[in-house]
Amino acid sequence: MEKNYYIKIPHFYSFEYYEGDKKMVIELDFRDKILYLDADMITKWEKPFDDLEISREGKLRILNNIRECLLERRRPEEVIIEDKPERT
Repeated sequence: MEKNYYIKIPHFYSFEYYEGDKKMVIELDFRDKILYLDADMITKWEKPFDDLEISREGKLRILNNIRECLLERRRPEEVIIEDKPERT
């Protein structure tokens, strides 16, 4: 099955995550030796999809997709997903 998601890294301080026709910009400092990912980084899609709510499960799925894309460029020990409780 072909993946319908990918990332672009236009700057050292953020990247763009694409999934189908949707896009979001996520801040992350690529100068860091270890990249820590967590669900709080996933906030919203860019327009015209910015009104779509992203569930906790959706955020975790997106994080795993991002990690998979980053592993094409980094070693597994350099890309960590932190499983913090959801903010309420």
